[in-house]
Formats: sequence, structure tokens, C-alpha cells
Amino acid sequence: MLFISWIFTATLTKLFPHAVNTLRDFYPLQALYFGTAICSFLLSVVFTEVGNLIVNKDRAISGAIEKIGNEFERLCESCYRNAELVQFTLKNDKCYVGWMQSLPIPLHANYIKIFPVYSGYRKSETKELIFTTQYLDIYATYVQNGEVTNIEGLTTLVIKIDEVVSANRFDAEMYDRFQTTSHPRDPGHAAAAIAAV
Repeated sequence: MLFISWIFTATLTKLFPHAVNTLRDFYPLQALYFGTAICSFLLSVVFTEVGNLIVNKDRAISGAIEKIGNEFERLCESCYRNAELVQFTLKNDKCYVGWMQSLPIPLHANYIKIFPVYSGYRKSETKELIFTTQYLDIYATYVQNGEVTNIEGLTTLVIKIDEVVSANRFDAEMYDRFQTTSHPRDPGHAAAAIAAV
């Protein structure tokens, strides 16, 4: 930016020497390269605004996560890109399952936004996951009654990243299988079944 600004101000000085000398009569402009510094600042603002219009924000954040993101941010990015459900367990044992609404900026984000699908809690003794609310049915009633046309604007859940104890992709079918399968009395029986697969 400084180099471009220097060329620009030097060109202006060559083309319009009288006008430039008149401007230099004002106190701040008497400092060496003051015009170049101001021009560089203005160009930086313009190029940044134009660049933000051209560059896709999600793609830029995804690239940053790929380069410097931690495992949590990579999980969020992968689930966001593939529209997969993510399960978050918080320090207070509350659990939320939902779709990521935006990507966390690596090393800077303090919060994540999700579109909740299920919520519940983990039993303090067994850590078993119990769902208490299913949001999709509630969203459906709003849509059917014509109360809302865009469910994405209906609700957003903001979670403080520091409160998250664990996060993982959520597979509803696998969760149902865990719920319907009783715990085997013989652990060797389960191991043999898995080994057979």
C-alpha cells in the first residue's frame, strides 16, 4: 500500500506541482511523506472493503480453520460444511444438538451459534444422555400456522465455547440403537459380535 501510495503521490506532484505546493502550506502536510501515509491509509480501507465483497467469508474462515484451527473448530467447520448435526455437552451437564449457523473464527471466537434440534441433559451418575425437548415439531407448528416462513430466523442458540465439555457429530440412528439395545450381561458377547463384523 505504501509503495502504491508513493507512486500515486509522486505522480500527482509531477502532474499538479502548483496544487501540491499549495496544499503543503498547511502545517500537517509539511511533514515528509504525510500525503503518502494518508493515501496508504485510505487505499487500505478501500481495498479491504472491496476485498470483503469479493471474498466469500465462509470460505475464508474455513481456510483459516484448516491452517490454524484446533480440533473443536475443525469439527464445527466440517459439520457446518456437510450440514451435519453436532452434539454439545456443557459443564452443567446440559446437552444440545443442532446445526451450526456460522463458523467460529479460529483463535478469536468466544461463542458459537447453532440452530437447535434437541436439548436435554446427562444424568450425573451414569452420564446417560436424556433428551427433553424436540424443537423440530415446535418449528413445524409455527410454519403450519403461518406464523413464520423462515425457520432459520425463528431461533438461534448461542453457546459460550468455554462452557463446552465435549462435542461430536450426532447420528440419530446410532443414538436410537444405543437407546433400544439393552446392556449385555456378558461383555464378551458384545465383543464377539463386533469382531464378527
